[in-house]
Amino acid sequence: KQRYQRRVRDKRTCKLKRVTIIDNGQLEPKYESSEIIGSEDSGSCTGPATHTLTLSSADSVEETSSFEISESNEINWSISTSVAVEASAEVLGSGTSVTTSVTVGVGGSRTLTSTHSKSFSKGNEKLVGASITFNTPGAAIVFGSVDRYTIDNSDIPADFHMECPDGSTYTKRSNIKLKSVTYPSAHFWSLNGEFIKAACDLDWTLPECVRRVRQQYTHYVGNKEEIKKAFDQCFDDSWIP
Repeated sequence: KQRYQRRVRDKRTCKLKRVTIIDNGQLEPKYESSEIIGSEDSGSCTGPATHTLTLSSADSVEETSSFEISESNEINWSISTSVAVEASAEVLGSGTSVTTSVTVGVGGSRTLTSTHSKSFSKGNEKLVGASITFNTPGAAIVFGSVDRYTIDNSDIPADFHMECPDGSTYTKRSNIKLKSVTYPSAHFWSLNGEFIKAACDLDWTLPECVRRVRQQYTHYVGNKEEIKKAFDQCFDDSWIP
């Protein structure tokens, strides 16, 4: 009995070194929305001519993953200040292993958090530098957008890999709460249209309508059809006598 009690007391001093997330079929990210992270516009009532429009910049996005662990007498949190978490790239957004920071939650729980900034200025998902050609009299807008995916599940199995002061190790399986926000894909897309000469003769500021549309949807989150509808209204010539 004394030997058993000593073993339990020693185990409570162990450090949580690593957490491995177990895929139980509930880790499929869900599509939430599309977000505009970059845009440019150009237009003119002069022409005919052909112009090039290039996306010159795009915002970075922040991917986050958090793993909440219930209170446990087996973990010495004073020495478990940073913990490695292993999971699929779908969960973590980038790579399959990250080092997390630890914060205290309600009721003695702990939350392991990882934050990763993702840029679209280079690599396979490069948006910056993409371009189109369009004709004038006319105008165009180019956009860079990303798809936002989330996971929010309170019952995910995970293996806790423990390391004790005497050098021994053991693994314990438990459930955690998992939340993540990732942006796995980026898209370059454009809208362009041509003004009729009669419209430009009456109003040389027509390209400003397209600029206002771009500015209105600079950080838009939602359906691109709404943007297209507003863009098309700039080319409505029903007002011409």
